[in-house]
Amino acid sequence: MSWCESEEQLGEAVVPWLQSLGWDVYQEVQARAGGKVADVVALRGPVSWVIELKRSFTWALIEQAYDWRDQANRVSVCIPWKRRSAYRGRAAWECLQHLGIGVLIAEREQVCNYQVPPGDPSRWQRQVRIKERRPGHLVREPRLAVAWRELLTEQHATYAKAGTADGSYWTPFKAMVQAVKQYLERNPGSTIKETVEGIQYHHYASNASCGNQLLRGIDGGWIEGLRADRSTRPMLLYLEDGE
Repeated sequence: MSWCESEEQLGEAVVPWLQSLGWDVYQEVQARAGGKVADVVALRGPVSWVIELKRSFTWALIEQAYDWRDQANRVSVCIPWKRRSAYRGRAAWECLQHLGIGVLIAEREQVCNYQVPPGDPSRWQRQVRIKERRPGHLVREPRLAVAWRELLTEQHATYAKAGTADGSYWTPFKAMVQAVKQYLERNPGSTIKETVEGIQYHHYASNASCGNQLLRGIDGGWIEGLRADRSTRPMLLYLEDGE
């Protein structure tokens, strides 16, 4: 039985490993609206690296990684090390090599903490180490390259953990809602027009489209924490717990 119980557990090891190598790391990233979500996107200088996490080495994992080849400079998969099955699936390994997809191995090892006295059970601790078993090819100009630096924000780094099972990830819509809440915290009782113009950024084609979608979300209950006061004309927006 594998020590690894979830992809999130792999992510908890991969993220600090990448950061220790000087990469800026972002988790659960959707590159394009309606598109697939990458478990990990790492940036260092002009180079982008997408890493997909899986508890087992499967053809589905290869498919996931393959989809990113045209969008990032480097693509890799990360799986936990399983000694008994390390050399099985030779065709799959050869396929990864042919496609230029790298392989990271997560291995749990016993590490001695020499500051703890001998005989103390906590002297030996289990830690997960990441090793790059096979580097992926570096594609200097991906065919469908994503402008990662323009896309990624601080929220992409912290909103969801890499490999999370609940499907949560940061989106432009969530960024818009956050901006609206911050604006209304400073300017309670603003009209929809004032609010949309005040947040300065949104991903809709026009301010009118953004305002309509915002009102639909409030009325439909899928934007939480906001309320519309229809007792005035034009209606005013407030934070739900505001006056």
